Amino acid sequence: MPPAPTARRTTPPTSADSTRLLEPAYLRATTPEGGSGFGGGPEEWRARRSMIAEALHRDGTFLDVGCANGLLMESVRAWAAERGRAMEPYGIDIAPGLVGLARQRLPHWADRIETGKALDWRPADGRRFTFVHVLADCVPRARLGDLVRHTLALVEPGGRLLVSVYQAAGGEDASAAERLAEVGIPVAGSATGDGPPGTATTAGVDA
Repeated sequence: MPPAPTARRTTPPTSADSTRLLEPAYLRATTPEGGSGFGGGPEEWRARRSMIAEALHRDGTFLDVGCANGLLMESVRAWAAERGRAMEPYGIDIAPGLVGLARQRLPHWADRIETGKALDWRPADGRRFTFVHVLADCVPRARLGDLVRHTLALVEPGGRLLVSVYQAAGGEDASAAERLAEVGIPVAGSATGDGPPGTATTAGVDA
C-alpha cells in the first residue's frame, strides 16, 4: 500500500504505521484512483502508471505487491491487452480493509487477493509469477535490497520484477533505476510515466 494520496511521506512508514494511519485515508476515498493512493483522475492515472505495461514482454501472471483497492491490477490487465498481451492479475496488501475493498470491487478475482507484507509474504501454494510489481518505498530505503531479493524470489524463470518510484511534481527522489543501482541491483530496462518529469518511474529486474 503506497503513501496516502494527500501527502507523500519522506520517511517510509512501518507496517504498523501503514495499517493504522493510511488505510482509513484510502477507504474514505470517493474515486477508484483515490482508493489506490492517487490524487488525480483516470487520465492522469493512466499517464503516470501505464508505463508499467511497457515492461510486460510476454503473456503471464502479474502480482501487485501493495495492491490497495486493486485498481492497478485491473488497469495493467487492460493496458497489457492494448499491447496484445494477456495478463492474469493477483494482489496482496498489508491492510485487511483494503484487501476487503479490492475483493469487493473485483469479485471475480477475490481468491487472488490476499493480506500480506511486502518483505515476507509467500503464496501458500508456492506459485511464482511472470511479473511482480512493488513500490520502492514499501520499505525504509536501507531495506530496498532486502525487498528486491524477496520479491525477485516470487518471479518465475524468464519473468521480471518491476520496481516503481512515485513522487509529487518537483520531487527530488532518485528514479527507480537509480534507486536499484544504489543497492547494486542490475536493471534490465526502465520506463517513465507521461506526467511531470520524475513523478513516476519503473525499472525492471530480470529473473
